[in-house]
Amino acid sequence: MLDKLEVGFDFLNTVVAGGETLIKVLLIENGKESELPLEVFDGFPCLEPIQQLENEWKYLLSQPVRSISIIDQELIDLTRKRMHQCEANVSSQKLVISRFKALLIRAEVSIRDQSIRSRLILHYNLEIDRYEQQMAKSQLYQQQVARRLDELIQV
Repeated sequence: MLDKLEVGFDFLNTVVAGGETLIKVLLIENGKESELPLEVFDGFPCLEPIQQLENEWKYLLSQPVRSISIIDQELIDLTRKRMHQCEANVSSQKLVISRFKALLIRAEVSIRDQSIRSRLILHYNLEIDRYEQQMAKSQLYQQQVARRLDELIQV
């Protein structure tokens, strides 16, 4: 009886390499039979490659697990950049709103022609509303990005 399965496989490959033809290969383990595919035994040794693989996975399993993978770290970095873009976008929208409000006040105070003043006031109010809606959407998106960043950091 062989101690390791790969030693038995290597033996069968040696038999095939010697010119013999295998008709049937049975693996009996714990009283159960399993027929193995004959094409696996091609006459080339397999013990050393299997041992190399075993050494590799033992080495990998012995290494400490990193808390954050490289891919996760890249996602965190990209999400932080997106967060900065959101902050810059909201800040820019606030600035535009404040400028339109200043123009609105100037139009209300300094333009004497009622027709022109009414059109400018309407225009500035519409622009202020439009930018406030965009800013609300941007702030909502910024909250979503912040939640995503928290999720990534928690992993």
